[in-house]
Amino acid sequence: AMFNEGCQVQGTLRVPRVPGHFHLQAEAFGDVNVNPALTNVSHRVNHLSYGEKDAKKFAERSNIPAEMITHITPLDGKNFIVDRFHEAPQHYLKVVSTHVQGKSAVFYQMTHTDRVRRLRKENTTLAPQARFTYDFSPMSVVVKPKSKRWYEFLTSLFAILGGTYTIVELTSGAVDTVSTAVKDAMGKNN
Repeated sequence: AMFNEGCQVQGTLRVPRVPGHFHLQAEAFGDVNVNPALTNVSHRVNHLSYGEKDAKKFAERSNIPAEMITHITPLDGKNFIVDRFHEAPQHYLKVVSTHVQGKSAVFYQMTHTDRVRRLRKENTTLAPQARFTYDFSPMSVVVKPKSKRWYEFLTSLFAILGGTYTIVELTSGAVDTVSTAVKDAMGKNN
């Protein structure tokens, strides 16, 4: 009935790379009245990201580590429920641009924290609003693909083989020394 109804919001916002916020608030339109005392701004985020819409696919194609890909859309599929009247979820997003070396495309990672804010008693005539505050980091992440060159591989291979040969020779020498000492000790006792 009353608490099972809701709205679906979809769209794109273009924001400058400076700190800011956007909010979602129920307001009356036309002949409809909104009772602020009964307004509930619980919500589910189906998708929220910065940058190009296909940034997650680009990151996956660029062999970006999985733990970085999860930070492109950390809010996707999450529910934010308020339990009381005059409460509103507040979201704080830190956004970091990420570049893949050798590619021109940029994608954005973000970290998210949230809390539920209780409205003051003097603001009971205002409808609560779900607020998203974002801040762009002045730092940037650069992902460099790392691969070994053929001569680094050969050097590592020869180092492993040389180390193995040295250990085998040391072990063989130790076994010979111990067996000679044991034979001498047994010969002297008889």
